[in-house]
Amino acid sequence: MDGISSSTDSLISLGITMSDIRLKNELFISNFKKGLDIQAKNAIRLIESAQSQSPRANSGQTGQQVNVVA
Repeated sequence: MDGISSSTDSLISLGITMSDIRLKNELFISNFKKGLDIQAKNAIRLIESAQSQSPRANSGQTGQQVNVVA
């Protein structure tokens, strides 16, 4: 009976280890998705802030003079 008992203990241990690995993977994926969401929100904010600023090319002096130095 010792062989059966140790096999059962090994299977239980393996099951617990697999559950632990699955949980850690799920937590990693959850944190990774949260990080991607934060990066996406920051990128959208950056794009929106760049679009809200008026371009400098609209000023009257831009593009009228070229500074050439050899």
